[in-house]
Amino acid sequence: MGPRFNAGMFAIFVVGWLFSAGCVGLHTIQPSPWTYSQQHEAILEMAPFGTSREDVVDRLTKAGIEGNYGISKSIYYCDIWDRPDGARWHLNVALYFDEAGSLYDIRPGQADTGSYEGEMMTTDVPVDPNSPVYGSTGGRAQRVR
Repeated sequence: MGPRFNAGMFAIFVVGWLFSAGCVGLHTIQPSPWTYSQQHEAILEMAPFGTSREDVVDRLTKAGIEGNYGISKSIYYCDIWDRPDGARWHLNVALYFDEAGSLYDIRPGQADTGSYEGEMMTTDVPVDPNSPVYGSTGGRAQRVR
C-alpha cells in the first residue's frame, strides 16, 4: 500500500503557500501616515473645489480611494486609499457638496476622541441651580475629583 492522498491537507498546503507567496495577500488597513492636512491637499490635487460630485468620485475611485455618501449625497466620506505600493490607508476626510453638486469644502471625517486622565478644568461661572448635574452645588460649578 502506498501513501494515501489527503485532499483536505493538500488544499490547506496550497492556500498556505499562496498566502506566503503573496499571491492572495490580505492587505490590512493601517492609519494614514499623513496628517489630515496632507490628506486634504492630496485630495484637492485630484479634485479641486468646484469639481462636480460625479467627477470627484470618479477621480478618487481611479486613484484608489474608496468612500461612501452620508445620509444624503451632500457629504462623501473618503475611507480607504489603496496605494500603488499595496498599502491600504484609512483616511479621515469628508467632502462637502453644495446644492448644485459642486465640491465646496473638505473637513475631517471623524472627530478626535480619547480619554483624559488629568484634573478637570473648572470655572467659577454660575450654572442653573436646578440642573441635575449641579443642583447640589448652590449654582456654582465645582471641581470634579
